Amino acid sequence: MTLSITFAKRFKYSRRKMRILPLIVLVSYVQATYTPVYFLGQDMWNTNPESSPKPPCDENKFVDFLAKHQIANPENIIGLAVADLESTCPSTLDTIRKVDDYLKNCTANEGLYPNLLSGLRTLNAKLCKNSKFYKKYDKYSKCYTDLNKDYETCHGAADWSESSQDRVCKIYNKIIDCVYIKTAKVCGIKAALTLKELMLEVIDATLSVKCPPFSDPNISNAMPERYIDILNGCPPNSGNIIGIDIFIIISVFKALLQ
Repeated sequence: MTLSITFAKRFKYSRRKMRILPLIVLVSYVQATYTPVYFLGQDMWNTNPESSPKPPCDENKFVDFLAKHQIANPENIIGLAVADLESTCPSTLDTIRKVDDYLKNCTANEGLYPNLLSGLRTLNAKLCKNSKFYKKYDKYSKCYTDLNKDYETCHGAADWSESSQDRVCKIYNKIIDCVYIKTAKVCGIKAALTLKELMLEVIDATLSVKCPPFSDPNISNAMPERYIDILNGCPPNSGNIIGIDIFIIISVFKALLQ
């Protein structure tokens, strides 16, 4: 009887040992083959291979984008809005989208053409995507358009934006002052300030140098603000001939500027 009990206990222990043995073997194998992550080196972390660098962009392609708008210098970018505000926004947006698609497959280096395209982006963001500024600009747009040819006399040399910092800032200041004075005399001070605000942001985006702030020229014979109402089709008050007098003055100013 005692022998039977002892045999039964040993048999039960053996069966338990046989169940545990495979687990011990498995744990031993894992311990023998497992290496902590921090010993595996950097290869463990670089699971995604690095994408190959994009080739440099073809400058001729940038020239094609700019040629569509006849842009050769920063002033030409402003000229788009001055010449035809209505078509500027859809046209520039279309070009910007094409540039973005092109840049997906190449890398643009810093230079004149990428800088001019940066100015075009700024024009689109400032004028076309900013409804508050667009409304302010649109109020004077007819007057700006009338001065389009006069503004061309304010342009700098073709390569002025690529010169030394002193020369760039000097020419830049002359351009701003020239446009400001012509605008203030014919369209009024507020119109001159509005156009200057746009010019500063757009041209700044095209330059590789940073120029100090430009002060506003003193204009003693600026056009009264009321002219803009007349130009936009708002008739003068009944019995009030001041509007007619202003219109005559405007005509005289325009003749003097030509």
